[in-house]
Amino acid sequence: MGERLSLVSKVNLTSALSWGTKGGLAILEYGLISGCNFFTSILLARWLTADQYGAFALAFSVFVLLMVLYQALVLEPMSVYGGAMATEMHGPYLKALFWIHGALSILVVVCLSISVVIANRLHMTTLQSAFLGLAFAAPLILLLGLSRRAYYIRLSPGPAVLGAGIYSLVIVMGLAVLRTRLSAFLAFGLMGVGALVSSLFLLVRLGNYFDWKSHAATLSSTWRDHWHYGRWATLSAVFGWAPAYACYPLITWWRGTAGTAQLKALMNISAPVIQTFMALAVLILPYAAGSQRDRKDGMEICRNIAIIFVSAGIAYWIVLMSMKTMAFRLMYGGKYQELMPLLPLFVIESLVWCISCAPTIVLRAMKSPKSVCIANFAATLAFVVVAFPATRAFGISGLMMGIIVADLCILAVSLSLLRRLLSSNKALPLPNACPEVEVVS
Repeated sequence: MGERLSLVSKVNLTSALSWGTKGGLAILEYGLISGCNFFTSILLARWLTADQYGAFALAFSVFVLLMVLYQALVLEPMSVYGGAMATEMHGPYLKALFWIHGALSILVVVCLSISVVIANRLHMTTLQSAFLGLAFAAPLILLLGLSRRAYYIRLSPGPAVLGAGIYSLVIVMGLAVLRTRLSAFLAFGLMGVGALVSSLFLLVRLGNYFDWKSHAATLSSTWRDHWHYGRWATLSAVFGWAPAYACYPLITWWRGTAGTAQLKALMNISAPVIQTFMALAVLILPYAAGSQRDRKDGMEICRNIAIIFVSAGIAYWIVLMSMKTMAFRLMYGGKYQELMPLLPLFVIESLVWCISCAPTIVLRAMKSPKSVCIANFAATLAFVVVAFPATRAFGISGLMMGIIVADLCILAVSLSLLRRLLSSNKALPLPNACPEVEVVS
């Protein structure tokens, strides 16, 4: 009996160590990609003119919309269906996904080409150049996301970490070489090259992980499953994108690309805390899905998430505000110093956003993407009503007021829907919910 207990303990310890290692690798992979993009954004703010950096920020906000739609239709359903199917079906399933990626890539290039034509008609040369670079880079960056995620359905994040490292290395080396002649077009081109090199590395290694000879999965059935799962997630992604990223085209309309550059420079300040919480949400979501059993548990989990996020957010802002002058100097080399008086608005917005994450995480854990979609839709309406006139009148400060109102709306609506679900008979949480997909920033 003692030997059996000892064996069980060893198995549990081995399993814990295995999951701990995989979880650490997943966080490292996410950190490499998001950290590299953040580092690139900071260097571009230092090296590019305000007009060029504003064009980059606006084009990148459009790319984020494309990315969240891609995640909703391809990557998030892939985590659900790929993780549930037998291993011998992974190969043909991935083949179908790569065909879907090809079709979506053509659609993305067409849409971005239209943006290039529109920018040309408006005589916005820098914006035209930025969208042209994005038209080249976007399909390759999306391919990198698909290639990375392919390893996760086999719970093997190691190669994905190597791919993320290759991407980061190519970007850093390219920035060093192109520093003196960098532009928004070349910045996106560099991201595309980094994604291509990393994707090729990952795709070559995929042959060792999957059996590609089976014909179990069909293209039509794969797309049908993904659309059935992703339709609510797609709407939620669009509405979730609006308050966070529609602010860039809005400020461009009223203040030009120079105003967009200022907004992006300020958004960079709050990016580390937001990206950290997005990574934590990936780990917290499965815990929330498996831990809640009734109304009391659900609300307690929501409260604990809010306390953790807000406490960490307050600590971050205390440190940053105490050294804000030095931080601006280190990040931007003396540029954008005049924006420091606007930082309190960004502090308020990030803390409200931290609180609003708690009920939405629990709603996702309960497999209620429709509720999250409703909350995001309400926030988008609030953003449109407040931000449009406020931005015209007050610029960036008015825009931030609109975003804060949108975050408060998400908090109020999602909390109300969560309470309603938890108090109903349908509020029985389902374990093994799939983790939320990260958003590029």
